Amino acid sequence: MLTLFRTVLVHGLLFLSHILMKNTKNIRAAEDLRASFVHLVISCDGAVGKEYAGFLKKTADKLSQKWSRSYGKILGWLRVQVQISIINAVSMRIRGTRKKIRGVGCEDGAGMFEVSD
Repeated sequence: MLTLFRTVLVHGLLFLSHILMKNTKNIRAAEDLRASFVHLVISCDGAVGKEYAGFLKKTADKLSQKWSRSYGKILGWLRVQVQISIINAVSMRIRGTRKKIRGVGCEDGAGMFEVSD
């Protein structure tokens, strides 16, 4: 039991230190552009960061008002959609894509890509 607790504690601390390291790096870059930055962190096994949980709650609140549905159902639906997206991303990362992805030649390094058969 104690070993399990230590393992969970170590993984939690590594997760938090990784979040802090990425946040400080990206906040500096955003401040150079006179912008703000919030890192929405979620791990491949579904562990959600504090900011991401707040983002999901706020999104669920707005969607529940817009769609006239209950907050709980919308929040559950959002969580399922996020989990499906994580499963798809992990699967694609492990197995690769079916189609070749090649860049469109952006000079500024923007995240645009073109899928070809």
